Amino acid sequence: MQEKRQQQAQVNSELADSIITALADAHIVISQTSTDEGTLYAAISNDQIAEAVETFSGFKLEENQISVENQVKEIGLHTVKVVLGPDTNFDITLEIVPETK
Repeated sequence: MQEKRQQQAQVNSELADSIITALADAHIVISQTSTDEGTLYAAISNDQIAEAVETFSGFKLEENQISVENQVKEIGLHTVKVVLGPDTNFDITLEIVPETK
């Protein structure tokens, strides 16, 4: 039983390393409608971020694996933390751009 847990832990560790490598220095872009001043009509959700990460990298993240310190409500660059486990987390750059009409 313990050997099986160790094998699963190794697989999880390798998957986490793959995700970290794929997203290291990633620049995830989301376009969103905004005011002329750059304020978004609605804050970016963790689900939107997870979808953008999946589109960019092919890795599917759950909403609860994404941690945003302050709600993303403006056009520009934002830092988002991805938490894969208790000891495995890293930052990605999220760029919000105005949606073109």
